[in-house]
Amino acid sequence: MTASPILVIGELCPDIIVAGVPTGGRTLRFGQAEDLVTGTVMTLGSSAGITACAIAAAGKTVRLKAVRGDDDFGAACHRWLAERGVDTGPVRVDPHTATGSSVILVRADDPSDREILTDLGAMTALSADDLDDDLLASASHVHISSFFLHTQARERLHERMTRARELGGTVSLDTNDDPDRLWRSGAQEAIAASDLLFVNESEARGLAESEGSEPLAGVIARLLELMPRQERDSRLPAVVLKLGAQGARVHTLTDSWQVDAPEVTVADTVGAGDTLAGTCLALLAAGSDWPTTLRHGVAAGSLSTRSPGGTSGQQPLAVIGRLATTLPLQHADVPQIRGEAEMTTTTGGASSQTLAEITSQPQMWQQAIDLGRAAPPGLPAAGERVLVLGCGTSYYVGLAYAEIRESAGLGVTDVLIASEVPPVFRPYDRVVAISRSGTSSELLDAVAKIAEQQPRIRVTALLGEQDTPLADLATDVVDLSFADEQSVVQTRFPTTQLALLRAAMAEQEPTDAAYDRGPLEGLEALVDLGRSALANPLPDSDIRQLVVLATGWARHVGEEAALKVRESSGAWVESYAVGEYRHGPVATCGPGTLVWGLDRIPDDIVDVVESAGGRVEHGCGEPLAELARIHRYAVALATAAGRDADHPYLLSRSVILPAAD
Repeated sequence: MTASPILVIGELCPDIIVAGVPTGGRTLRFGQAEDLVTGTVMTLGSSAGITACAIAAAGKTVRLKAVRGDDDFGAACHRWLAERGVDTGPVRVDPHTATGSSVILVRADDPSDREILTDLGAMTALSADDLDDDLLASASHVHISSFFLHTQARERLHERMTRARELGGTVSLDTNDDPDRLWRSGAQEAIAASDLLFVNESEARGLAESEGSEPLAGVIARLLELMPRQERDSRLPAVVLKLGAQGARVHTLTDSWQVDAPEVTVADTVGAGDTLAGTCLALLAAGSDWPTTLRHGVAAGSLSTRSPGGTSGQQPLAVIGRLATTLPLQHADVPQIRGEAEMTTTTGGASSQTLAEITSQPQMWQQAIDLGRAAPPGLPAAGERVLVLGCGTSYYVGLAYAEIRESAGLGVTDVLIASEVPPVFRPYDRVVAISRSGTSSELLDAVAKIAEQQPRIRVTALLGEQDTPLADLATDVVDLSFADEQSVVQTRFPTTQLALLRAAMAEQEPTDAAYDRGPLEGLEALVDLGRSALANPLPDSDIRQLVVLATGWARHVGEEAALKVRESSGAWVESYAVGEYRHGPVATCGPGTLVWGLDRIPDDIVDVVESAGGRVEHGCGEPLAELARIHRYAVALATAAGRDADHPYLLSRSVILPAAD
């Protein structure tokens, strides 16, 4: 999902909302009985109409395809849509049928509960033939609302959804309720043509044909299994679970997030889920990641409930954003996808967990760059004397960061392996402790040791998991949970750290002599370079030896690349500075050697490698982008060797040593 416009396809009708319907523990009375209510209003209704208005409110161009009658109800809906910035050009007016309507009865004792009485009217007139190629090709994203109400179109809707994807778009589906409670009529086929699915729990269970006792995570997993895989957008496929007053949750193949709804004074909840869906679609189209998207969706849906009807309470994006930033974000359990979907993405039987995290890196980098430019508290200030502590991957991140920081004139920066600290530390202003898990024993011991020797020192933790022992030791925590991983082998977490640190340093003025600020320039291109690198073909995996070459701060990225390949595949892999390769290591080159540069490899080295029977692979010049490509190659090598990159040999997410006696 990238450029607008977004095309919403669905029904169009007014909502007649009756508020304060008395129940008193009983159902509605008939038999000429009269009850008093607190208010009645007519407003724009229909899931498609409310969703389209939410997209427009969030600042995205949106078109609506629906059918209405040539009557007052239809004209009113047309006018309301136009007033809210929705392009109604595709709406078809059918003079032979009446516009439908929904009468919504809102309980007096619980405004979040309602009964909907719908007259389908022209909703049934939409047909698959209305959705021609020109219409579908006009949008980068197509959203289908109220699947089960389109009785004439629903059996063939999946064909047009598939066609929209063939034309280069992405597709989302919000089925809403099935009045017949059958959950069929082509719904399974429509899900199989959807990149994104919006459901509440009742709808999810119906669509998955689930019994009420089945754990909800299993229900979501089965829906995800139905959905198509794709390489264009690492955020998809996804299922957004609308939880009403509890907020919402999103599940992808590799991540799950939940955002709780804020407390608001509810007039009614009509259209809140549609407003959430429309806002999510707008944010995704703008390139936002799921944590940002879901926060905005929940904020928008919550705000909309403060006024009667589906659209009168919708707010502009600036208002939504102010509330969204206050909403807590939590990791949720990732659904376990069974069978082929669990172990494969698009080719080669490679691990979906690891590959999906690898391909999500450009998206993570954009969020990290935005965070770094905002200067989150705790990152070292220019001029501070800094010690970086880390183990394994985190050590290589620290080395790259230190070389960039010192060359940019931002201050002394030392790096130590956490298991190799000296008996007495030099004086520092700040420690930066890097850890995904926050539980590695040697890192915790090293931080505690320097804090004991230098009680006034500031300790900044760059963390994936927040409620951990390292967070307890730190004076400042930089929350990188949005880039945390399920896999054992780290890929996106370390590269996201470097994107964050580079962006933060780019905003600082040198305090010492600066001789190279190149790594801090051109970050705007990093995301696109990453996407291009990930899309490039990989070398053949029939190798005897891999050698990674780099220069400058990228040497340490090369060392990290070598570590990834060793961890994932167990292959023979080394890493050297470009010039250093000439001074001895080249002696191991021969048939089956692949020499991979993070930038272009000098011609004299190319000549030597090829004369010895080896091969070369030139890099794109951006170390993080080329590292992401080597991540993919590591998984390919693991697959070729019969290994599972999701479960690397002898490794775990964190090294926790037994307590000393």
